[in-house]
Amino acid sequence: MSISAWKPAQSNLMNFSVRGMGNKHQGKDKVVVVLGATGTGKSRLAIDLATRFGAEVINSDKIQVYKGLDIVTNKVSNEECRGVPHHLLGIIDPDVDFTVHDFVHHALLAVDAIVQKNRLPIIAGGSNSFVQALVNDDTEFRSKYECCFLWMDVAIPVLHSYVSKRVDQMVDAGLVEEGKAFFDRKCVTMIMGLGVPLVSRRWMSTSGARVLSMVKLGLSCLRQLLMKLR
Repeated sequence: MSISAWKPAQSNLMNFSVRGMGNKHQGKDKVVVVLGATGTGKSRLAIDLATRFGAEVINSDKIQVYKGLDIVTNKVSNEECRGVPHHLLGIIDPDVDFTVHDFVHHALLAVDAIVQKNRLPIIAGGSNSFVQALVNDDTEFRSKYECCFLWMDVAIPVLHSYVSKRVDQMVDAGLVEEGKAFFDRKCVTMIMGLGVPLVSRRWMSTSGARVLSMVKLGLSCLRQLLMKLR
């Protein structure tokens, strides 16, 4: 696993001073943004950095912002958070449409609040459209904050090994049962966000054994795809 642009990012982080954050002569306040593909360890890196630099994490994943589907969306558990405060994580009802504009509004409020406490905001998640809207398109954010971007990258063989183990762990942890209970609720907004708008109809008309077979087939296809990318 490697982190692109880690050297300049490390320099910015090492120059971070809690006492100097409120001093306008020190320049704009710093915000760390952790980006990367699924399975590269963004959440873990964000938490590691937060414990090192006295920071709080702002979730930028458009699915993890919703309540429920903790296994399916691979949300960090309370234990994995290690006491690090997380914002915009599992707070929105699944039947509510949480837009890019909503994210920008709430993320900016969270960043402001964290900085007011003389702590470092770390934005982490897999939805680049959310991050881009905040750091590139929002003039208020750009006028107040300077970003340090960390891009997580992982070799395909490593990713394949991780995914193979992780999906089995998710099934053992109750992925099928969690998904069935969720889709019974017909939460259209979150289903659309997952990219499977018709899955609830198929799920509800299928027996438990058939659902498990479908899940295993999907996981098998995913593994084969990753193997082809090696």
